[in-house]
This record gives sequence, C-alpha cells and structure tokens, in this order.
Amino acid sequence: MRQRKILILLAGVLAGMLVFAASASATTLTEAIGVKASKLHANNENGFIKMTNNIAAIECNSTLAANITSQGGEENPVVGNVEAWTFTGCQNNWKVTTVKTGTWALDYKAAFEGTWTSTGLEIQATRFATQCVYVTAGTDIGTFTDSFKTGGTATLDVNASVALDMEKSSGLCGTKPGTVTGSYLFDTPDHLEIDKN
Repeated sequence: MRQRKILILLAGVLAGMLVFAASASATTLTEAIGVKASKLHANNENGFIKMTNNIAAIECNSTLAANITSQGGEENPVVGNVEAWTFTGCQNNWKVTTVKTGTWALDYKAAFEGTWTSTGLEIQATRFATQCVYVTAGTDIGTFTDSFKTGGTATLDVNASVALDMEKSSGLCGTKPGTVTGSYLFDTPDHLEIDKN
C-alpha cells in the first residue's frame, strides 16, 4: 500500500515536470532557417526619432547597433549589449550624446512581434547651457515586427516613456519623462524572424 502511494506521488511529480517542460519557451531571433542572428543594425525611417521636452521637442536622426549575447533559454528573451545608439542632425539647437549604451532585450509578444526593452541607457540632451539627461531601466521601447510580417526588413516602432534623471538635469527640463516616438528599419541583417520555441 505504501509503495503504491509512493508510485502515485512520483507519477504526479513527473507529470507536473512534463507539463512545465512543455510550457517553458524561449524567444529566438534568426536571420535564416537554423541561423541565429548575432549582430543588429538599424536606422530611423519615416522621419526623425522624436522626444517631448519641456523646453523644445528633441528631433534627431538615429542609428542603433547591438550584439546578441543570449538567445533565450527557458522563459527568457533574446538579450544583448547595445554597441552604439547615436543621435545626429538634431533640430531646435539640440545636441544629443549617448553617455551609456546599456543593454537590450526582446521578448516574444505575439506572432511575428516582440517587445523591445532597454536598461542602462543614458542620453544627454544639451541646448545652449541647458542639459537634460534621460535614462532607461527595463523600459519598454516599443514593438519589434519581423520580416515575415513586414514582407521586407524588420522594424522597431518606438513608443516609449523615458525617465528624466532630475539630479543630472537642469530645472528647465521639468519633471516629466520624455515620450519618444519614431521608427527604426533594420538593415543588418536584412531578414529577421522572431519565434517562440
């Protein structure tokens, strides 16, 4: 009788483990069948990357370059380091400098889409003698759409609320986070697919 109870208990534990294993999943990013992506590069498209500001809107061209350090794992996103995140040709007399590039993560959201997040990014926006500093910490940057859905290269549609570092910023910058909008088009690789395995 005792042995039978132990066997039933073990069977239950094993079944639970199998269910967990079946439900566990990982986000992956590939550039061809069976070929995982390792480097990413994108430029803004359809106009500037824009950020609201208490003084004047910040509008710039932008380039994003990143590597991939991990392709998921159980219940984990694709993650990597941002190698460069530049802002050039800024309007309204703004100069934007990336102080820290930080890290990024891409988590599967729905078919052909993922949520892009940023951590540790620090950008310094200067206009004349006024400095506004913005930072990310697990910040939702926007929606990644893969090549299968776009029919061409992948895109990142930005719609983010980026915190203002008030200790490093002028009082003229206000207190509100900057709302960032715009879109990036990935040119390296020119084909990207997101999946959940």
